[in-house]
Amino acid sequence: MNWCGIKRVEGPSRLRVLIPWLWNSMKRGPAHRRGHSWNFIWNSKALPKVALFAWKSVCEALPTSENLKRLGVPVSNGCVSCSGDSEDILHVLFFCSFACLLWAVSGLPWGVLCCSTANVEWWFRRVHNELSRVEWKFFLSICWALWGAHNKKFFEGKHSEAHEIVRLARRVSGETRDVLVLEGVVLFMFFCVAFNFSAFM
Repeated sequence: MNWCGIKRVEGPSRLRVLIPWLWNSMKRGPAHRRGHSWNFIWNSKALPKVALFAWKSVCEALPTSENLKRLGVPVSNGCVSCSGDSEDILHVLFFCSFACLLWAVSGLPWGVLCCSTANVEWWFRRVHNELSRVEWKFFLSICWALWGAHNKKFFEGKHSEAHEIVRLARRVSGETRDVLVLEGVVLFMFFCVAFNFSAFM
């Protein structure tokens, strides 16, 4: 059976066929067809969970209080880390006082990180153009770890220290996609749920 241009594969080898196909489909999704490339994220060599987070950040698809309010979900307005007035993606990743402290201890050049816009994509693209490939991967890992710390504080009430988050980001940015097969399986399961790929199950 052929579905969406790929051959139906049975058994354990189907994941080896489907995961690269899903990954490539995301890399050349609808935005790419409109002449908009996300390759600066997908080609970063970051782990899939980090690249997916970065892509969702740029698409402003993370569940911040501002985005949840737009969807009609009753949430408090303030930032959980600094009690600021509003919480959008740029606030969590840069403008929050805790995020500023984190970037200060990260070792990345502050002049490159400075954000003077309300557009996440513009900020990410500018940082990408200024940093080396290794630093860019580390930058994305810090953003991912910062979002994780934000959620930990929101859901569990646990505060993470800036140096712990930077250490986690360094460890994550040192890992490669090729070794983490299990993460690919989790990503595949996410897409099965998100896009209802029941034809493969």
